Formats: sequence, C-alpha cells, structure tokens
Amino acid sequence: MKRFKLESGQFTIFIYGNVEEPAILLQEARHRGISLAGPYSVDKHSPHTSKNDYYLHVYLKNNQIFAINKDGTAHDCSHGCEIPRVAADSLRAMFPDYKFPDNNIIESSGPVEYLLYM
Repeated sequence: MKRFKLESGQFTIFIYGNVEEPAILLQEARHRGISLAGPYSVDKHSPHTSKNDYYLHVYLKNNQIFAINKDGTAHDCSHGCEIPRVAADSLRAMFPDYKFPDNNIIESSGPVEYLLYM
C-alpha cells in the first residue's frame, strides 16, 4: 500500500492505495459515474417506481447535459437535447439494450407535461 501526501495552503491530504501515480486517482475524480469517450461520463439509475424504467444521466465533465430513459425517451426534461456523436457512439457500445435515437436528438414518445405556476 502506498501513501501519498498532498499539501495545499493550510490543508494536508493523505491518499492511501495501490496506485503508483496519485495523478491517476485525481483524474478519476474529474468525472461523475463511468467515463465515456472524451470529457463525457454516464451514471445509470434504477427506476423510481414499477412503472418506470432504467435511465442514464450523461455529463460533460461534471455538468449534466441530458438524461435518457432506456426506451430512448427524454428523462428529466431532456426533450430536444442533442447527444454528442462521440458520446452517442460510446453509449451505444456500453448500453446495447438501450434505444438511442438515430439522429441523436432526444424526443418524447408521449405527451410532455409542464407545470405552470401563477
């Protein structure tokens, strides 16, 4: 087991692990979930109810850019979002049981509900 010491101002951080380079550990922290191609990453989530299905949240660095249901419909108001080509290629390879739109634009298969506050 290796011990790495990082110091920043008044803080000292110790990292313990079997990794030869601390930079590898720090690189892993740059992404949320599973790393995709380039700066993209993905988190797979379970359904909230028995009527829902699995879904994915996709990030550019640490910022969510869209979410998509297993059937290819929008999740969390991601209607009309475009899936970047390099991310789409990785998603199709990683999740072959998911349906991704051929044109990489997420649309809804059903009615969209909006809440209006007055």
